[in-house]
Amino acid sequence: MALLQQREFSQAEAQFQSLVASFPTVNDLVDRARTYISLCRKQQEEARTLDGFDDFYHHGVYLGNRGDYDEALLYLNKALELEPDSSKVHYSVASVLCLQGERDRALESLRRAVELDESTRIYAKNDPDFQSLHGDPEFNQLLGVAEGQTVG
Repeated sequence: MALLQQREFSQAEAQFQSLVASFPTVNDLVDRARTYISLCRKQQEEARTLDGFDDFYHHGVYLGNRGDYDEALLYLNKALELEPDSSKVHYSVASVLCLQGERDRALESLRRAVELDESTRIYAKNDPDFQSLHGDPEFNQLLGVAEGQTVG
């Protein structure tokens, strides 16, 4: 399980295969191991097929929309490694972090997105992913919302 959590899918698959071979008559164990083998194979295939900025960005957005926030951040950060000045990736990271309740980190990423592309202010004002920040003075200041006004 440690290898699976460390995302060492090839090694984890080998260990689960060994478990199946060692205990072929323990049905519950074999069934669970086969489930993990399938998961390892899926993750390895996914890693092989994603290549480049667009793949990492779009997959990260997909995972975020699906609610897999930690996984989404992994792929979005891979996209940022390739294009560190991409406003759309910084914006997407901010969105995911906000949905996770990571206010400070979300604002930091959103601030960077706005620095790179002023138009992201407009998107953030109307994006339901930032709903939890509506009324937050720092968020309002970043978006250029006058004091006393509300976003949305």
